[in-house]
Amino acid sequence: MNNLPEVVKIITEVSSPLAHEKVAACLVKKGYLRKLLDVFRTIEDLEDAEGLVLTFKAVKGIVLLNDTTLFEHLLSDETVMDVVGALEYDPELPAKQDHRTFLRDSVVFKEVVPITDPAVRAKIHRTYRIGYLKDVILARVLDDATFNTLSSLMLFNNVE
Repeated sequence: MNNLPEVVKIITEVSSPLAHEKVAACLVKKGYLRKLLDVFRTIEDLEDAEGLVLTFKAVKGIVLLNDTTLFEHLLSDETVMDVVGALEYDPELPAKQDHRTFLRDSVVFKEVVPITDPAVRAKIHRTYRIGYLKDVILARVLDDATFNTLSSLMLFNNVE
């Protein structure tokens, strides 16, 4: 937790595409993404407002690295709620957003035709989460490249 400002600085001040790739690979391969999300949970439990803003900035910066492998990890069933949780603490908004409650309690998956394949069902849920992230949570802050990458991921999921 003490290193969080430095982590945010490293993630958000990446300038070259090669550096983007290196930071993204490091986050995935060395397990730093999971560690960051664990720190977020601790900070949220402690109700540390400054730490919550820093984790928001870190997760937003990670999304803006625009790496498809990183998106797979961010949107996986194991991490997506923590990612969405960290993104609820945008300091530019007047109040905390409650995206997790919406995703957990309000979103209902209705099947017109029964879907028995769990892989297809998981792909549908992941596609919805990508769209929610792109169109609701980060609509104001996404750059064109990241917006297009997320749109492409949704398209590829729909094609498969």
